[in-house]
Amino acid sequence: MASAETLFAAFQTDNARNETDEKIVNSVVPTDVFWSLFSAGHTIIYGSRGSGKTLVSRLASYPLLSQSSDTRAHEIIEAREFIGVFVNTDLRFVGSTRSPIWTHSEFSDTHFVWKFNLNCLKSVCTTLDSLLATNFGDTPERFVVEQRLANEVAASIGLKATPRLRELPAEIAKYESAKRASISVAYLNGQEVRQFLADIHSTELLESIQRLFDTFVQLCPRYAGVKWLFFIDEAEFLTPAQLRILNSFMRTHSGGVFLKIATLPYHYSTFETNIGVSLQEGDDFGVEFLDASPIYTLNSDNARPIYDFARNVFANRIRQLQDLGRIPSDETITARLSSLDQVLGGSRLIGKKPRDADISLALARVRPHLDVATMQRAEKLSVSPGAFDDQIWRKVAGPISLREEFQQKRAGRHAMEAFSGVEIVVRCTDGVPRRMINIFQLIAREAARSLVRNRKNQFTRKRTVLSYRAQNRILISFGASRHANSLAVPHQGPAINQMILEVGRYFHQKLHSKDGLASDLIMSFDLDDRSPELMWKTVQLAIAYGHIVPNVTSSRAKLSGKRGTYRLSFAYSPYFQLYPTQGRSHSLSRILSAVEKKEFPIVSTDAIINAEQMELFLDATPS
Repeated sequence: MASAETLFAAFQTDNARNETDEKIVNSVVPTDVFWSLFSAGHTIIYGSRGSGKTLVSRLASYPLLSQSSDTRAHEIIEAREFIGVFVNTDLRFVGSTRSPIWTHSEFSDTHFVWKFNLNCLKSVCTTLDSLLATNFGDTPERFVVEQRLANEVAASIGLKATPRLRELPAEIAKYESAKRASISVAYLNGQEVRQFLADIHSTELLESIQRLFDTFVQLCPRYAGVKWLFFIDEAEFLTPAQLRILNSFMRTHSGGVFLKIATLPYHYSTFETNIGVSLQEGDDFGVEFLDASPIYTLNSDNARPIYDFARNVFANRIRQLQDLGRIPSDETITARLSSLDQVLGGSRLIGKKPRDADISLALARVRPHLDVATMQRAEKLSVSPGAFDDQIWRKVAGPISLREEFQQKRAGRHAMEAFSGVEIVVRCTDGVPRRMINIFQLIAREAARSLVRNRKNQFTRKRTVLSYRAQNRILISFGASRHANSLAVPHQGPAINQMILEVGRYFHQKLHSKDGLASDLIMSFDLDDRSPELMWKTVQLAIAYGHIVPNVTSSRAKLSGKRGTYRLSFAYSPYFQLYPTQGRSHSLSRILSAVEKKEFPIVSTDAIINAEQMELFLDATPS
């Protein structure tokens, strides 16, 4: 049996930029949002930290997609309609475009176009090399086509010799480096630098690359009509002037080249162009939101893909360990460990639909918890089981179960077990892949230890591999760690940390006080155009780092401007003993004012298990 530490390590995730192509192809489970990006149109892809923007961008590139075993990937490759190109716009790229040489230069736009085109050209060479390998293999016909394409690229950077396509990215990097060195020397000597930008790559955005594409289609007519999709990551680091260049391209370009620009929510700093008109969503570009909006409704069919995605992620990681020989090839062990449902079981917070005969019992159950108006409505609806279930029971059964269990915990009668089961665990990840993997690594370690401790009777037990109590503690620990990590958010860390604490306590009090509940819980906050800018800046950064989530119910929703409703990440629900739902909202100013004036009792921190306590529990568990 694999050790718990081995399983724990298997779920750790590095930055997607550092992952190998093979690991991304074998590990990433594409979602419906991913497949929707293969479309003839410009797209802005919003996603918080860890939501998978870089993974999506890399996997969508032709060299990786052509290796995928997914049926839809094969269909896209065979159709020859879309070819993805991943453009590496990391901090080194952005940093060089912000060099003092160019920051206030009249040629700053020209320099950005030059840098961007060369960066794209490196990616295009890799993509074309993969395309030729797929279509021709190692044949004389491929060599002829490759020589023609490589000649064109080599000539554009002044190379006399013609290397292979796969060698050209390194040659382009050398060319760029030599130019930068000459520019720096000229700048330091007070000389003119414009001469160094006088080449084909500094004219218009992607113009030189469009010519290369035309040559490719001439040589490979089967690709006539193909759409080239440029996946551009980390757009939040681009300046407004640089974004205006990209926006101008999206507004005016009518060729077969489309930009898929990934950025943090609310961090695409301008939709202005250099041609006097602004971009219009729907007309000039579409929007996709990687953070999982269907996660709002646990029992909705729309949410099913998120849970299936989580099951696949968990099973894939376990399968990788088995392929590496780190898990015995015992099918029973593998089945119990790789099945997320067997490890976690079902949720205890999801209200079950009452049968007709159970209505009187349901009314007795909810009566101590509901406010007067909601209870009166429940009694009126009790004559219609369907209406009672949809308008009352479905909304309050889970919160009431949580209230009752929390009351019993405070009375010392038993430990919390409410935050458990596949639905709740997945919801606490907000559907974000990195967060999902981080939680799964804790779960996998504990599940492995549980199987070791109960090896003799592990196949006869009917209960879950991991107890509900252990799941509850893990999720509380994860929320505590997330809260502590919020301090590290640049510039606004302490303010975000405090805001999370005050908002979480406010929602906790609204749920667990002696006041009666309405059918719609207060679990969100709202901002409007009058909200202070500093408050908005704090919320904006908290969204970017995944601590706060905009209440987006459609991937088409606009993510610009402060007006809207927001919630805490569901990762904080176990930490603050909250029911993970969107609910209705109160003004953030009202919430913070109530906390400051102490209009309600502050939640005692002894109600929360902190991260240190959880780590001690994990370390003390026998292996």
